[in-house]
Order: sequence, then structure tokens, then C-alpha cells
Amino acid sequence: MKQSLSNQLRASLLVLVAAGMSSCALNRPADREFKTAAEFAYEGDENIAPEMSAGEALKQLAGEPKFEELKLDRPLNPALLQSPGGAYRIGPGDELEIEVAELANTRAKTKVMPDGMLYYDVADGVYVKGKTIKEISTLLSKALENDYVTPVVSVNVSK
Repeated sequence: MKQSLSNQLRASLLVLVAAGMSSCALNRPADREFKTAAEFAYEGDENIAPEMSAGEALKQLAGEPKFEELKLDRPLNPALLQSPGGAYRIGPGDELEIEVAELANTRAKTKVMPDGMLYYDVADGVYVKGKTIKEISTLLSKALENDYVTPVVSVNVSK
């Protein structure tokens, strides 16, 4: 019984393998011609024929390329060298380290979302794009008033 089942299994496997190999597209030769990359490049240009060599094609191209001269001695505006005035304004992608003062396990790092929203602890999302660290601390303190007793929130830029 085992012998005949094993023979049947082998026979069916051979049939499957043979059927799969005969219908495999990779085993049949291609019935069309393939173009080289150079032939595709010549398709749009009537002046260059695909039978030309690369040297002949270069000779038919326009003479010298036209380059523009850069003026490197132009003056730099001194205002561009001044450091920006005022406090740093938070933007999307900034990573902030936030902590509610005197409470263990409240320190967390969080990123400002692309839409300018900041999510921390149990506070709903707070819009912080363009705000300073001090303004964000005040906003988070107000957002956490329902869950903490007079929260003092510390905010620092980590990245």
C-alpha cells in the first residue's frame, strides 16, 4: 500500500514538473527583436542614424557647448550673516523633551507633527508651530490642568 502510494506521488510530481517546465516562458526563445539603449536614444533624432558609430554621431552634434560665466566676486549682504533675533520658533519635525515638574515618569520626547501639532501625555493635541518654548510650556500647562494639580511643564528642544 505504502509502495503504490509513493509511486503515485512520484508520478504526479513528475507530471507537474514536466507541465510547468514546458509552459515556462523563460525556456522558449523570444519571438521578437530587442532594441539596444543606443537605438532608443536615436529614435527621436532624425540627424543621427542607428547605424552610425558613436564618433560619427558626436561629429554631427552642435559645436562647442554654451557655458555661462559665474561671477564669484559679488558682494554678500551683511544681514545674511547676522544671527536671528529673538527666541527659537518651533517647527514641524522638531523633537521636544517635555516633563511635568516634580512628577516622576512624566518625561517624554515627542516630535512636532507636519501639521504643527504636538501630542503629549493626556493633553489633546496642541498647535505649536511658530511658538517659542515658553509659549508651548504655558499651553501645555493649561491643557494638563484637568489631570494634574497646578502643573508646571518644562519644555526643551532635543533635536
